[in-house]
Amino acid sequence: MSAITNTAGYRAHSKARSTGTTVILVDAYEQGLESPETGGDRWFLICDEHAGCCGWPAQSDARSFMSAPEQWCPTCQEVTA
Repeated sequence: MSAITNTAGYRAHSKARSTGTTVILVDAYEQGLESPETGGDRWFLICDEHAGCCGWPAQSDARSFMSAPEQWCPTCQEVTA
């Protein structure tokens, strides 16, 4: 498992059945990557195997994509194509 699970901002992880990869949900505000002032997405999913990532403004939206990394991770998209 990635070292990110032991850092600030970590919320959850799960294994995607569609790709077999682990997906990690993080709060970019707590990690210091984004802030309300910058207007960037707060919630990010990271494909632990490929380091692909994608951001969403709402945690519920990000969680809804945890099981489908082939929709947002470029490498997972190539592998499942």
